[in-house]
This record gives sequence, structure tokens and C-alpha cells, in this order.
Amino acid sequence: MLARQVGRHNVTVNGLLPGRFDTGQLRANLAFAAGQAGRAPEDEAERARAEVPAGRFGHPDEFGVACALLRGAGAWFLTGQNIVLDGGAFPGLL
Repeated sequence: MLARQVGRHNVTVNGLLPGRFDTGQLRANLAFAAGQAGRAPEDEAERARAEVPAGRFGHPDEFGVACALLRGAGAWFLTGQNIVLDGGAFPGLL
């Protein structure tokens, strides 16, 4: 709704929906989950990576590139969208 209200003023409203990105917080969460499950943190990370069709976690720079894309002049007509950045984990177009 907001995107429709402000679009005429050259304002775009979009959402970036990140999956698992290789950050300190993700590593801490995986270490905690590993401890709860009695596994090594490396094994927990490998298990989590295997759930991502891309076979890896996103790199924070990749999120930055998506932000820059949405902010760029070439994206002025893109509004009211949610963009999923998750390496294919969400089964939207499978």
C-alpha cells in the first residue's frame, strides 16, 4: 500500500528478505545450536549449508550489492516488491 501511495513522488518501497548470511550472528547461532545438539560447530554449519540450494551462505557484500541495486537509478520503476536473497532456499519458483 505504501509503495502505491508514494510512488508518484519518486519514492520506492521494497523489502530485502535475507536468508543465511555468513555473519558473526549466524556463526554464534550455529555454535549455540551445535552445543544444544551435542555436535561440533563445524558440523552444524555444514548441516545448515546443505539446506541452502546454492551450497553456501551468502556473503554480506552480496546483500550490499542488492541494496545498491535497489538504490540505483536503474531501479526507479521497481517498487512494492520483496526480494528474497537466500541462495534458492525459499521454494517460490521451484
